[in-house]
Amino acid sequence: RGTRWYIKARMRNIVKDIVEPICKETRRSYAQTQNPQGLMIQAFITHSWDENFKELVKSLKEVFGSSFHKPNLWICAFALIQGDYDTIKKQVEGGDNSLEASPFVLALQKAESFVVLRNSNTNLYSRIWCVCELVFAIRFKLVPNKTMIAGPNTFSNEKISCTDAGAFNPKDKVKIMDYLSRTVGVDKVNGMIEGFQK
Repeated sequence: RGTRWYIKARMRNIVKDIVEPICKETRRSYAQTQNPQGLMIQAFITHSWDENFKELVKSLKEVFGSSFHKPNLWICAFALIQGDYDTIKKQVEGGDNSLEASPFVLALQKAESFVVLRNSNTNLYSRIWCVCELVFAIRFKLVPNKTMIAGPNTFSNEKISCTDAGAFNPKDKVKIMDYLSRTVGVDKVNGMIEGFQK
């Protein structure tokens, strides 16, 4: 590794090569290794693992660079214990397999703001868990008045619907779309997505 690797690395590379080994060795999330007592969540970061990591850092600086008090960020890649599929599944499903018990939703409940980090590689809302985060951010009244947007608007002309979002586990999409349809509704979510992309 080195500067050249870092410049090209995507979030998933950072997780695989740096975060996962730390989680495996400590049996804790990266965030817990840095802050053993924990921190109060102030800003929830919604992002894609396909993003260039350097771009993510630049986007975060766009949002918070001029803030005198830097907020505590909740970024799933660092807040959850990273590892194999079963390790992730156990955490993501929460205690009772409901969306409300997932760590994403529990973090959003405590967050003071919702930060949408766009990237130049992948449309954020082509991922069902980003859609899920948006649904709960709407329900918890973080959207639109407590929402910040940063990163390139590469996909501003792309028409995308939350119904098109993909998932590694198809059952996740079924569960999330069912909840979305019963609560916020497809039209409201798609309207927000369109606004975030501009």
